[in-house]
Amino acid sequence: SLGEWLNQREATPDYDQGILALVTRTDTANRSTETAVGWAESISERSVRLEALRAVLQEWAETDFSAARTHLETSSSLNPQQRLEIWQSIQPKPEPANED
Repeated sequence: SLGEWLNQREATPDYDQGILALVTRTDTANRSTETAVGWAESISERSVRLEALRAVLQEWAETDFSAARTHLETSSSLNPQQRLEIWQSIQPKPEPANED
């Protein structure tokens, strides 16, 4: 599979872009969340890694918010500012007020 092939490649800018495309253009029907997180965390370019992790954690938060939050809080690949940025993007959106 593409995932197995990517796991055998050396980290380069092209590798980073390939991983980003893979995690942002697939979903849990095509790969596990844990696999996507692992791929995203393997990206060497900081901004690309952050973009990939944000995408994966946003998707994960929609189905298991608690698990996504726990991973975000414990990930060694993120600094406090990056955690905050992703935390703000995965927060559940408030429902619009019902004006009767």
